[in-house]
Amino acid sequence: MENKGLIPKEEIDQVVQATDLVALISGYAALKPSGKNFLGLCPFHSEKTPSFVVSPDRGNYHCFGCGVHGNAVGFVMDIEHFHFTEAVEFLADRAGIRLTRSGGERPEKAGLDLRGCLTLAQEFYLKNLAQASPQSRIALYIKERALSPELCQRFLLGWAPEGWTPLSDHLTGKKVPLEIQEAAGLVKPGDKGGVYDRLRGRLIFPIRDVTGRCLGFAGRLIANDDPKSGAKYLNPPETELYKKSSVFYGVFEAKDRIRKTGRAMLVEGYLDVIRLHEKGFDHAIAACGTAVNLEHIKALKRLGVKELELVFDGDLAGRVAALKAARIFVENDLDSKVVMLPEGLDPDDFFKKYTAANFSELVEKAPYDYRFVLDRAAEEVAGKGISQKKVKLEELAELAAAITSKLKRDLFLGEIGKAFKVDPQGLRAKPGAELAAKSLEQKLLLPEQASLKGADARELRLMKYLVHQPRAIRTVRQEISEEYFENPYLGRLFSRFLSLENEEFEQLRPLDFPEFFKEYSSVLMQLIEGEPRYLKEYQEDLVLRWTKSLKKRVQRSELQSRRSDSSDSALDLVQKKMEERKRRKQRLNQS
Repeated sequence: MENKGLIPKEEIDQVVQATDLVALISGYAALKPSGKNFLGLCPFHSEKTPSFVVSPDRGNYHCFGCGVHGNAVGFVMDIEHFHFTEAVEFLADRAGIRLTRSGGERPEKAGLDLRGCLTLAQEFYLKNLAQASPQSRIALYIKERALSPELCQRFLLGWAPEGWTPLSDHLTGKKVPLEIQEAAGLVKPGDKGGVYDRLRGRLIFPIRDVTGRCLGFAGRLIANDDPKSGAKYLNPPETELYKKSSVFYGVFEAKDRIRKTGRAMLVEGYLDVIRLHEKGFDHAIAACGTAVNLEHIKALKRLGVKELELVFDGDLAGRVAALKAARIFVENDLDSKVVMLPEGLDPDDFFKKYTAANFSELVEKAPYDYRFVLDRAAEEVAGKGISQKKVKLEELAELAAAITSKLKRDLFLGEIGKAFKVDPQGLRAKPGAELAAKSLEQKLLLPEQASLKGADARELRLMKYLVHQPRAIRTVRQEISEEYFENPYLGRLFSRFLSLENEEFEQLRPLDFPEFFKEYSSVLMQLIEGEPRYLKEYQEDLVLRWTKSLKKRVQRSELQSRRSDSSDSALDLVQKKMEERKRRKQRLNQS
C-alpha cells in the first residue's frame, strides 16, 4: 500500500472512540457478559477455560492466559496481521469515518492491496450477474436451481463471464497490478506469458469472514461444450488472506444464529448452505473444499459452537465422509450429531421431496458422533468371527485413547463396552497413556520427528517430483494410495496431497508447499532441497515407472509373508488382496 502521509492523531483517536470493541472482537470470539466486562475464549491461543477479558469502559482487552492485550487498533493488528495504518483504515471503514493524511490526501486506489482487489472483483462479478440476459446460461441455471433474487443478494452470488481475461482486464483498468491479482488468487500465469482469469464461465460464491470481508471466490461451472472447462467446482487457492483449513462458507450469514444458540450445522456444499438458509436453517455453514480438521474445530469453538450438526448426502461417499468426520469429533471436545440424508439425496434434492419439518425431524433423531461410530463398527462386524471383532475393538480403543478429555474418554469406553458386551476396563490404554493421549495424527506429525533419513529412494523421488511437477498428481492419483508408502510421514503427506482437487494442487509452486501444508513443513523442506535433472520437465513414463515399482514392492512383500503356504495358495491370496486393493481404489476415486 502506498504511503501518502501520516494519519492525524485526532483522527486515530476518533476511530478508536467510534469502535464498539465488544462488537469488533465478537466477530472473532464468542463473548459473554461478566459484570461490567465481557469474557470468552482467547482467539490468539487454544484454551478450554475462558481467560480473555474485554473491558468496554476502558476500551481494551487482556488475556490472562497468554498475556496479549491492547485496544481496538492493536486487536486488529494482531488478529489480521495488519500494519498500524492498515488497522486504522480498516476500523475507519467500519465506522464510516473518512481519513485524511498529513498532506491532506486520502488514498483512493482500492486496488493496491489484496482486500481492495477482492472488493473490485466482487463488484465485477455481481454486476455481471445482475446484467445477464434472461436467456443466458447463468440466468437459466439460477432459475433452474430456484435461487431467488433475495438469496442471490444475501449471499452476493456473481457471474464470471467466459473468455480468458475479462476480470483481469477490468482490474488492470482499475490500476491493480498483475502481481496483486495473482496474489489474491484471481488469475493464473499462462504457459506462454501473461495471465488468465482463474474462474471463467462460473457461478461465483464469495467466501467471507465473520465480519463480511471477502477472502476469495469459489466457482461452479455452468455447463458448456468445452471439455477443457475443468472441474465442476473450483475452490479458492491459499493466499495471504484465505486459509481453507479454518474458513467456512456462509459464516457471515450464520454467525448471529450460531452465537445465539451455540449450534452450527456443517454441510458439504455451497448451494447446500444457501438452500438450508432459505428453509430456515440459518446456522448452516460449509467447509471450503476440504475435510474437517483440527483447525476447523478451533474456529468453531471461537465462534461459540457447543454442538454441531453434521449433514451428509445419503450416498456411499457421504457415508464414508460422515464416519471420518464423526471420528474426528469424538476425538475432540465438541459434541456433534450425524445427520444422514436418504440415499441419493443432497439437501437441495431433499427439499424437492420433503418439508423443512421433515428435515428438522431428521436432525432431532440423528445419533451423536460416538453412537454413529459405534453403530457403523457393529454393522461392519455383524456375523463376523471373534478375530475380526477383536480388530474392530482395538480400533475403537485406539480412538478412545486419543480423546483428550478423561471424562469423555471414560464415557466412550463405557459405550464401547455396552455395544460389544465386553468389560470396558480391558479396553483402557496402558498406565500413563492418558497423560499422552493426543490425536494419532498429531503424534505422527511432530516436526522434530519428521525425518526422511532412511526413506525408500523410490518414495522420495516420487514425492519430490510431485512437489516440483504437481501436474503429475493426475497420473499418480490413479495408481497408488497412502498404503503403498513405507515411510509414515511421506504416506500421510501423500494422503493430504490427494485431498486436494487436481486443479488446486497443480497451482502450487515448490515454495508454496511448506506454507500450504504447514504441519508437514519440515518434510517438505527436505523434498524441496536440491533439484535433480529429472525434475526439470514433466515425464509421465517416469512417474508410471516409479508407481509401478512401489506396487511391485507391495506385491513382493505380501507374497513373502505367506511363504509358509503353498506357492499356489499364496499367489491366490495375493491376487485376491490386490483385487481388493484395486476395488478400494476405485471406490475412493468414485467418492
